[in-house]
Amino acid sequence: MRGGEGTFMLDRESILLIDVPPGGDNGFYVEPVRDNISPLDVLLLRMEQVVPRRNIVLLTGKGPAYSIFNRFVATRNLHMFTTDADHKLKRVLVAVSAHRLETVIRVSADNTFADPALVEGMAAFHNSRESAAYTYCENAPAWASGEVIGLTGLQKAFDITRLDAANSVEPGVYFRRNSGDFDFQGFKAPARRWPSREYSLANADSRAVVLAAIRRLPDPASVPASELPG
Repeated sequence: MRGGEGTFMLDRESILLIDVPPGGDNGFYVEPVRDNISPLDVLLLRMEQVVPRRNIVLLTGKGPAYSIFNRFVATRNLHMFTTDADHKLKRVLVAVSAHRLETVIRVSADNTFADPALVEGMAAFHNSRESAAYTYCENAPAWASGEVIGLTGLQKAFDITRLDAANSVEPGVYFRRNSGDFDFQGFKAPARRWPSREYSLANADSRAVVLAAIRRLPDPASVPASELPG
């Protein structure tokens, strides 16, 4: 189910954006690793433990580099939102605004093994604070979690940065860098021992770790992030 810079039917209680970082090669996100399962399939199955699939939106850029995702969403009954915005705050802002949302859960598509329990706990914590602009998990690796962003704070952040290309940074980077300007607090998850390896698709070394885990784990969609090898 493809969307552009417009609206389509979604349940609005909890929308989760899987955000494909702009630029670069996108093939490794959807290329099957084993049994027709790709890294993006693993993340989708894990986040489906947080919200129903109908409430998950794949956020991508526009153009030939992103056409690879068309078949993926069509064969998985998944919503997709495309934007040609290259400002990193604006990309998220247009997706949130287009669907008339007040709050969105955002998980990078690089975070194949984002932990459903962490994401769900973080979202519940954010929702318990009515004035919250931004919430992240402060005692877990970035690859194991995501963030929750309020529309009002996101709009304010973009209005401040829109004319300064140097401020085109990830929402979490901006909010943490300017924490005095927003209602901002980290969610503290129950204490766990995390793997020393980085399970992220963001670079070649950590990508190899992710792909190896998908090949070896009996069920990569269900293992808690804290129980990953390493």
